[in-house]
Amino acid sequence: MNCEIPGPLRKPEVRRILKAIKEGEVTEFKPSLSYERGVFYPKIDKILPDSNLDYGFLEDLERYGILRKEFYDAIVTCPSCGSHRLILKLRCPSCGSTRLNKGSMIEHFRCGYVDLEDKFLKGGNLVCPKCGKELRMLGVDYRRPGVFFKCGSCGSITAIPDQEYVCGDCEKKFDLEELSIKEMFTFKVEPNGRSLIEMWSIDFGELAEVLGKAGYIVKYPATLKGASGVEHHFEFALLNPEAPNNVEYVIDVELEENEINEVKVLSFFAKAFDVKAKRKILVAIPKLNRRAREMAKNYKITVLENLSPKDIPSAVLEAIKKKKDLL
Repeated sequence: MNCEIPGPLRKPEVRRILKAIKEGEVTEFKPSLSYERGVFYPKIDKILPDSNLDYGFLEDLERYGILRKEFYDAIVTCPSCGSHRLILKLRCPSCGSTRLNKGSMIEHFRCGYVDLEDKFLKGGNLVCPKCGKELRMLGVDYRRPGVFFKCGSCGSITAIPDQEYVCGDCEKKFDLEELSIKEMFTFKVEPNGRSLIEMWSIDFGELAEVLGKAGYIVKYPATLKGASGVEHHFEFALLNPEAPNNVEYVIDVELEENEINEVKVLSFFAKAFDVKAKRKILVAIPKLNRRAREMAKNYKITVLENLSPKDIPSAVLEAIKKKKDLL
């Protein structure tokens, strides 16, 4: 099994969701629907009340085996812009008019006249508007075929009017054949989901507390914007309190089943370089291969190897303590 911490799980908001799953606060994420928001997940909004996080991360958690996706419902959406804000119009199949009246239909057996029930009502009785005969007994004098639509423009009667949808956002008009269908899913925590989170979880809380008391700005997990404008995710970052844009340390963790190669080292260095990090620590579990270790040395990356997840924070703290200007 590949034990690398998946990139999408490094986003701070996602880590808060994982923490809630790990601590048993939630066992499933069930969707809701509103005209204003469309599909949304109340439990996620409760955990992240001020976030605009895209719910697409649920698909990532499903792909990594933490959640199981189950069909919940489906809604109609605009084929042009994907909006759920739709207005349905019914049209006469004969003339296209929207001037339709709906009601229970009555057929008079004797003269064959067919119309909506309200046309037969007269003084509380049913009277045929064509021949004037009173309809007394259902099944003998008349029958009720069901609910139908009568066009107020051309007089046509139909059981199934044409449907036209109008998008409330882009104003596109489309029919039943053109519409799009969006499925809604419930995401349930897999039986081994919490175990996977435990494997990927590293508690930097104590480390953050120690460094915070030393007066430094601590971020974990950290999202930093580089000089390129790209946002980079790190497990942990330490910023200079007098100049918050100065990154003193970035720490990342790479876990693999086998030795970690130089591609991971190069990727970490590129991120650290872009955010102008002064110092870099890479935790490699189980360890780097020879070429990766040489590359890390050339890039002045401090490497910590052969650690269990619970020992990582203390090892990182010891590495930082060696720098007399920090602690």
